[in-house]
Amino acid sequence: MTAATYLSEAMLAIDKRFGDGYAKENPALVGSFIQACASDYHSTAISAALYELAEAIERLPAKE
Repeated sequence: MTAATYLSEAMLAIDKRFGDGYAKENPALVGSFIQACASDYHSTAISAALYELAEAIERLPAKE
């Protein structure tokens, strides 16, 4: 479902920027847009997980 959402949003964003039908005429641009969306999502997810991990480590009791 995420890929379908990325595809729909990519086509809407590209057509809004370059004119109706541009996305359909430039599938490589759509593919690159989707790859950028996926990369951004993965970076955000990893960053959030690392932040949560760092907070959990800070809450651990100190060893003496």
